[in-house]
Amino acid sequence: MVTFSGSGEIQLSRDSNDRAGIAGSLTAVFLPFTPFAGDGFTMRAFVVVVLGGMGSIPGAIAGGILLGLIENIASVV
Repeated sequence: MVTFSGSGEIQLSRDSNDRAGIAGSLTAVFLPFTPFAGDGFTMRAFVVVVLGGMGSIPGAIAGGILLGLIENIASVV
């Protein structure tokens, strides 16, 4: 949700930061907490960005779908 304050500042960043903090807290509850806990997520995000093209949001969405399909097919085989 994008809201504007009286000074015209967009509050989207604050909302995104809040959601990222909540997601990180919930992830820490279910996964072992080590300094290397986010490596798998970081590598997947990097692969999605490279597959989709740098700076392309539709490409990142397509890259994420493609990576998800590849991981699911590889887990069955």
